[in-house]
Amino acid sequence: MTVIKTHTDYDFEQLEELQRVAAKTFARKQNLRRRSFCLSWGVFCMGVGLLLVLRKGGVLLPLICCIIGALLLVRGIFFYQISAWSANRTMEENTESSYFTLEKDNILVVRGKESGRYPYAQCQQLLEAERSIYVIMEDGRGLMLDKANVRGGTVEEMRSWLVEKCGKPLTWVGRKGAGPEEKAVKP
Repeated sequence: MTVIKTHTDYDFEQLEELQRVAAKTFARKQNLRRRSFCLSWGVFCMGVGLLLVLRKGGVLLPLICCIIGALLLVRGIFFYQISAWSANRTMEENTESSYFTLEKDNILVVRGKESGRYPYAQCQQLLEAERSIYVIMEDGRGLMLDKANVRGGTVEEMRSWLVEKCGKPLTWVGRKGAGPEEKAVKP
């Protein structure tokens, strides 16, 4: 068998997808709370600002309320993009690509001068979105395998290999509902 390899470049689009996947799976309540906070307080501040304008009680306070409300609304509406931008800024100095090799019993990960092996037996969950397949380990760490960079096989072969070795079903968590990947492989 040919060895399947891929690599992940941590660009903005990749990080945005990661934020969406995290929000749908392991950080669902936290992200819902953050977005709801921004949207509800944004609407409230905009409403207060508009109410103050209608009462003709000055310009500065209504303007400040409307600006704060608008910023909160933007934060709530573009939550994933802003989170991805923030993560990208945090990672700016550590943007090396991760290289993955699907071995017989492990996934070999090489990033810069560091490397590690992740046993398939420790896989807790397999997730898939438009750009990547996510292997979530029992200790909470995750691997993001970019589907666009697969070498030594096809994306379908990589899916099948991971499902077989991990013994977990592949769950679609992408934006477009049940994607073609959902029909894919069960262990």
